[in-house]
Amino acid sequence: MTIKIFAVLGDFYHDEAMCRQALNTVVKKLDQDILVEYIHENDLINRLQENPDLVILYKLNKLNPTDPQTPVWMGEEEASIISTYVEKGGTWFAWHSGMASYEVKTYINMLKGYFQYHPEMSSITYIANPQNEVTNPNLSYEIVDEHYFIDCDVNNTNVFLRSESKDGKSVAGWHHRYGKGRVLCFTPAHTLEALLHPTTLNLVADSIKWCVTK
Repeated sequence: MTIKIFAVLGDFYHDEAMCRQALNTVVKKLDQDILVEYIHENDLINRLQENPDLVILYKLNKLNPTDPQTPVWMGEEEASIISTYVEKGGTWFAWHSGMASYEVKTYINMLKGYFQYHPEMSSITYIANPQNEVTNPNLSYEIVDEHYFIDCDVNNTNVFLRSESKDGKSVAGWHHRYGKGRVLCFTPAHTLEALLHPTTLNLVADSIKWCVTK
């Protein structure tokens, strides 16, 4: 059975081609029949009627973050439709910027967390929770990355990955059920080198496996 994935990737700070390269590399690693369709954010809401098995979002909400008056693509109406899609059995994977600049209550409540800020890029160590159902419990690796600091409702989700740098510690990966559906959030990574690090790729592959396991 083919697993259908909609992917909305790329924004002002993250080149779409870079994001696609990383996801394409991950999909090739997976021993599953997967069809990824790359779509524009403006088409996503209507296309959710097709009930894809998974939606992957690697995109800021602000369309031009350097402009204080910039529009956003997701408001409460769009977030409500997305939330309903997940509640009815869909799956949502918020990857890196897919949780940034989304000041939308319904979306934040669904994710149970949101991006707060990041310092200058630095060396970051990512460490798996010893008891998790997503990835290798002994996993630990280091990359140069944007250290996303996250406000996460850790009491109502399952943290599977944490991050540490000279700037502090934060949650880096978490997942939970949402209605009949699933939600997973994952903060690495910002650059092509960090995205294509073998362990980052393995983590994304493990995350997708969790997302599509019913």
